Amino acid sequence: MCKQLIIEATIVGLATILVGVCVQELLKKTTLKVQCETPCDWNKNYIKEISLFITGFMLHVLFEIMGANSWYVKHGSAALSLKGTR
Repeated sequence: MCKQLIIEATIVGLATILVGVCVQELLKKTTLKVQCETPCDWNKNYIKEISLFITGFMLHVLFEIMGANSWYVKHGSAALSLKGTR
């Protein structure tokens, strides 16, 4: 189970990067702009992507520890839609 959890957490981490970057690009097109007095080069070492991955990874592990994944399998929208089709 530990290996499976690591695989799932990695997938969630990568998905978090993808969604986070998409959201950032959408927000760039709005009037919500961050004003930097100095050049914004804080992300030159992919800090944003790394932090998003770690966030998604840790959330998945925490949800597993807290039992939220098991609860979702029984009570989440996917489970409820399957119950309605039987």
